[in-house]
Amino acid sequence: MSRTENVTKNLAFGVISKVFLLGATFLVRTLFIRILGAEYTGVSSLYSNILSLLNLAELGFGSVLTYELYKPLKNNDEETVAALVLLFKKIYTAIIAVILSVGLLLIPFLKYIVKSDLNQQDLLIYYVLYLADSVASYFVAYRTMVIEADQKRYVINLAEIITKFVMYICQSVYLVVTKDFLGYLVIQVVFTVIKNISLHVASLKMYPYLEHISKEASKVQLETSRIYKNAKAMCVTKISTVILNQTDSIIISMLLGTVYVGYYSNYYMLIVYLNSIYNIIVTSIEASVGNLNAELDTQKSYGVYKKIDFLIFCMNVFCVAEYVCIVQDFIAVWIGDGYIQKMSLVAALMITFYFQQAMNTVVTYRQTMGLFEATKKVYPIMAFLNIVLSVGLGVRMGVAGVALATGLSRFFTSFWYEGKVVFEKMGHSLSEYLTKQLLNGVFTAVTVLITYWFVSLISLSGLIAVIIKALLTGLIVIAMLFTVYHSSNEWKWIMKYIKEKIPGRILDKTNRR
Repeated sequence: MSRTENVTKNLAFGVISKVFLLGATFLVRTLFIRILGAEYTGVSSLYSNILSLLNLAELGFGSVLTYELYKPLKNNDEETVAALVLLFKKIYTAIIAVILSVGLLLIPFLKYIVKSDLNQQDLLIYYVLYLADSVASYFVAYRTMVIEADQKRYVINLAEIITKFVMYICQSVYLVVTKDFLGYLVIQVVFTVIKNISLHVASLKMYPYLEHISKEASKVQLETSRIYKNAKAMCVTKISTVILNQTDSIIISMLLGTVYVGYYSNYYMLIVYLNSIYNIIVTSIEASVGNLNAELDTQKSYGVYKKIDFLIFCMNVFCVAEYVCIVQDFIAVWIGDGYIQKMSLVAALMITFYFQQAMNTVVTYRQTMGLFEATKKVYPIMAFLNIVLSVGLGVRMGVAGVALATGLSRFFTSFWYEGKVVFEKMGHSLSEYLTKQLLNGVFTAVTVLITYWFVSLISLSGLIAVIIKALLTGLIVIAMLFTVYHSSNEWKWIMKYIKEKIPGRILDKTNRR
């Protein structure tokens, strides 16, 4: 298959899987909140963030090792692929050991982190199950990397759809019948293991030469010095990024309590859903971009960059506007007026969200170009700044201050620096990158303000209000985008892709039948 065909197939499976899984996750989350309440919601979110911090043990090896696979897969070099997988297996065995060890050592300190009225013994058991689920997810990571780097992300998506569908059914029925959090977590761990087994079997069928890799692969000489140099750089990036993105709940818990973590997590969960939409795009194109960048044609790479970045920008405008305009009504309909927070939290979350997503294309190119060493210095500064601002703004502004700190930290550091590194690599300047980002930001802000003003004129409430506001927001955003960008090459490219590629594949499949 061509790169375009792989991207299209990955996108199709990605959209199907995400739409399906988001709907299912939302239903389970709704049941969870209504049956177990804010306290359990807060504990669940807090433990998820703690385990995300423990996943620092992965140290960013995933991105580095995936990058190493692009060239040998493109050249059908099975021996090198097998050698890399053997190396990956050794690395991830060590990672599992570290996560498990540190996770267990953390147990005596949980009482200082988790401020909850729940039974301490129960809290310990919940934590151990979260730890088990996290550890289990790494057992086949070294094999799924090959599938993803080979532009076959759709295989992973299919495994996720099937296993999570059954898992959500089991969890929902169990919650309704028992109202028990413990069994809910046990079900989650079991299905994580099942998914891992299915992906392991799939990788052996797709790449049979990986079944007996030890003898042959051990003879292949790898540039391990370069791999470990890039891994060290990515380690710094990984640690800093996790501190940036996963400490909010911990800081909120320590400053305000787990109940406020629960309130915050309801708003943040919707952002996670929005992030997953972006992930469909990013994960679908990353391997193909890596394959492209392996050709070392910077002019061609920059042309593709502009198209992808414009697509991300359009999504940014749409998602930010929709969230700002309907989230309060949605929360009220979903779980009740008692869970509604101040509009300042909404604004803070969207500022942070915007800066994160505006960097998607740059980050994808940085990783697929192997520019790990070039950007490592800025990330510790970003992480340190985030901690300082989160505590300072959290004390002054509450939950909204903690959320805003994350966005400000990214804006003043990696937002511009990573753009500089990637653009210079492609033969372009920082000023070109910043000018484009400034224009995009101004357009987004103006569009959101105009849309919010129109939507605020609607005096309805309830589900009808959510639907009408969502539709009106979408129409205004599309109208604004069309008015300003309809004559651009990037807009024409998106329209051409939608008209030709997607229906074309559908018709092709129909004709085959």
